[in-house]
Amino acid sequence: MATEIFSQWAQVRTIMDGYQARIQRLDSETEAMHIELESIEQRGATLLQAIDAAAKQRIKLVEAVEATARDISRGVLDSVVPAQTEISPPATPHAMEVPPAQVIAKASQTSRESDLSGGLPQAVPPLGDLILPATPASAECEAPTTYDNEDDDEHDDDDDHESVDAAFAAMDARTAKAEASVKRKRDSSPVIGCTNAHISSNQTVGTSPSKKVRKLSECIHPIFPTIVSTLDGSGWVELRCGYCSCNAVLQRQTLLKGIAGFKQHYRTRHHDKLEAEEQFTSTHILEHAVYHHLLQEEAGKLLAGDLSAYHVPRVVGDVKKCTKRSKAKDGVAKG
Repeated sequence: MATEIFSQWAQVRTIMDGYQARIQRLDSETEAMHIELESIEQRGATLLQAIDAAAKQRIKLVEAVEATARDISRGVLDSVVPAQTEISPPATPHAMEVPPAQVIAKASQTSRESDLSGGLPQAVPPLGDLILPATPASAECEAPTTYDNEDDDEHDDDDDHESVDAAFAAMDARTAKAEASVKRKRDSSPVIGCTNAHISSNQTVGTSPSKKVRKLSECIHPIFPTIVSTLDGSGWVELRCGYCSCNAVLQRQTLLKGIAGFKQHYRTRHHDKLEAEEQFTSTHILEHAVYHHLLQEEAGKLLAGDLSAYHVPRVVGDVKKCTKRSKAKDGVAKG
């Protein structure tokens, strides 16, 4: 009897050992599954981070593509002269009307007459000398606070650079029609100027309804878009390259495009002079330029179509020599 009980106990013990071994094996498999599950969760978190980074990169790429498309469109507009913006003389301002910009250059009153006789242009005036009215005024125009003209186009005030580029690009005068038109109608319009430029912006000026308010297009020279009339009507101010002193006559293919032409001129001729982060914006173009004051008599000859009377700067040697010679002549270092 005892032997039989012992034999049954041994069988039960064997069965229990088998179950215990299976339980241990299941525990090991469960632990391995937990470890694999944690690894899967870590890989899932990594994948989610990669997906977020890819989404952010996609947004940046889309923005870069849109910015490139805008730059390309702007470049095409700068290089093409639309038929409806063809320049006409100051006597017919509606034919050459362009959106008003917010930049009018003020001439330095201490310009040397020796610069007009063949020397290089004078030093760049301080940036504070630039007058930045909301809209250019004339002899009978209202102050900016009371200016109201339904013919003016609305612009985005947050993007002054695009307004400047559009205004100068619209005044591109590469066609012979502009010169012929100025010659035919030179006696019908006086030299552009403004006699009430001293009035502050918080004052109002009474105007007659029959007299037309002047536009920026009337203050830009009809042949050379880099020449702008001064607010006091004493003459004109010419924008020249601050590195090689070239003007629109010497570099017709580029500088006749206005600010857009200056950008192209800097990229091709003086790309090593500007910092990479400056991006050749309109502000930097104006800062790296020389403002040459033209006398009233010289401006009158220009309006009369006498292009031979226009002063063309003599550029010899490389840019460094020209800059050094200009510094020695004017006694002021250019910025």
